[in-house]
Amino acid sequence: MAKPSDNEITHAYEAANLNQVQAAKKLGIGRSTLRHHLKRIYGDNFPRNDKGHAIREKFKDPPEVEIPPLPSPEEDPDVTWGRMERVFDRNHKAERARDLVPIRIKTDKPIVIHIFGDLHLGNSGTNHHLLRRHSEIVAEHPQVFGIGIGDHTDNWFGKLAHKWSTMEITEDQELNLFKHWLDMVESKLLALVDGNHDIWPTPNSGAIRELLRGTKLLSGPWVRIRFILDNKQDFIFSCHHKGKGSSVVNDAHAAMTLAQRYWQDSDVVAVGHRHKSGLGGVYQPTFNKMSWGIQIGSYKQVDDYAARGAFRPSMSCPSVSILLNPSGGAHDRVVPFWSLDRAVANL
Repeated sequence: MAKPSDNEITHAYEAANLNQVQAAKKLGIGRSTLRHHLKRIYGDNFPRNDKGHAIREKFKDPPEVEIPPLPSPEEDPDVTWGRMERVFDRNHKAERARDLVPIRIKTDKPIVIHIFGDLHLGNSGTNHHLLRRHSEIVAEHPQVFGIGIGDHTDNWFGKLAHKWSTMEITEDQELNLFKHWLDMVESKLLALVDGNHDIWPTPNSGAIRELLRGTKLLSGPWVRIRFILDNKQDFIFSCHHKGKGSSVVNDAHAAMTLAQRYWQDSDVVAVGHRHKSGLGGVYQPTFNKMSWGIQIGSYKQVDDYAARGAFRPSMSCPSVSILLNPSGGAHDRVVPFWSLDRAVANL
């Protein structure tokens, strides 16, 4: 059908008594097309005879509607900004305070700091006999104190959670073992470093964190302590669970790397995690001292994981005991022992 002319459109529209539907049907075009042509011919205010137009004409001046402004549930961004500044200040203050924590031990006699290696308390391969004996010495000897290097429990999680089916004990029993060990040594325990097993998100890890909040123990991903004795001698210990890097020829590589690059002020830098032992000295010219980099083994002495992987055999001592001699010289001021018994014998 040919496009209708303007005359045909106006004639059809008037013949339909201004009814757009009937006029569009007669012309063989759509209603929207007809409206387009009517606006072009008459302008926006073309004559109409429809109910909608009549209603709009009748109520062309609708009443105003007032909606009261409502308070937003969202915090004002400026208030949020100020709150985040305060949060940063609090976190920064907390971190700076932990950068090097002064611990005063009121004695001028030599002391021993015993660093427990990875405990894995719930594991059937852990030497609980030796751990009990070391814990009793730390708890009972007045000149011996303890630090935990991490992985105090197995705390299986995620793809390793299936290992609970092969364990001798349940998750609840492992948590109870940790609480029992803490009761044994807490009076002489100074710090617990978080191991990778310790921070896996399980109910047990949450319960342990809550338990530690009720103590004075230092804890976190790393711990740095300045031991101050009565004769004003001080000794700096820096402890981390994993450390940095590894070496096939130097088992103490991770601890020595931390001593060389980050914690040059330390007398002792200790790490765990790898279930092997090693020791190396790093001279610190800035501080004119020797730092001991120490890789500590584990009380888990029957290790099926290491056996299946055929890892390179190496010395693995479950702990290290550091004799601190405030009256000693450059060579015997800080003396590491792989045996707690020998360290205590030299007090």
